[in-house]
Amino acid sequence: MNLLQFIFGEKIFIITTFLVKVIFYFKKIKYGKNFVSKGFPIFKITNPESITIKDNVTFIGKVDLRTRENGKIIFENNSLIENSRLVSAREGKIILGQYSEILPDCLIAGGANIIIGKRCIIGARNSIGSSKHVVNETTSFQDKKFTHSDVVIEDDCWTGINSVINSGITLKTKTIIGANAVVTKNTEPNSINVGVPAKKIK
Repeated sequence: MNLLQFIFGEKIFIITTFLVKVIFYFKKIKYGKNFVSKGFPIFKITNPESITIKDNVTFIGKVDLRTRENGKIIFENNSLIENSRLVSAREGKIILGQYSEILPDCLIAGGANIIIGKRCIIGARNSIGSSKHVVNETTSFQDKKFTHSDVVIEDDCWTGINSVINSGITLKTKTIIGANAVVTKNTEPNSINVGVPAKKIK
């Protein structure tokens, strides 16, 4: 793809978008106006209705979308995702809000809701999970069960590179999470939070 882009420039994405729309047609996946795909996504989904792509959505690179059970993934208008994997299971929904972006190499997954509000930036190599293992001494790690709690990222939040957002967390409006932070508790509005575990510094 990089070589073709070098040769043909941005025009190559007219072709990739057309081919992805053909794939959508055969997979019966619906999409909104002005959808653009600058790469070839991967789909491992339970049914076509589990993916919703609204208007002016952009996929860049290798976008990997997976649903299990009744999980759903929703891209709101003017959202963007680049080279990342989203996995929604059980009754959970992953929603990427209007004008929000997921930067490269993120893993966003779980069996409960993960709601990303409007105009958020999810930094590269973030891990956001709405499920966690139940830890006890009598069960092997491979056999352990999960608990599931919603993650809510409110409007205008920004998470730095390599951030980890644990299950059950709410990032309040205009929260900033510093690079390499691990968020283990809810944040305050208009706050800056850094460290392991993340603590408010402003």
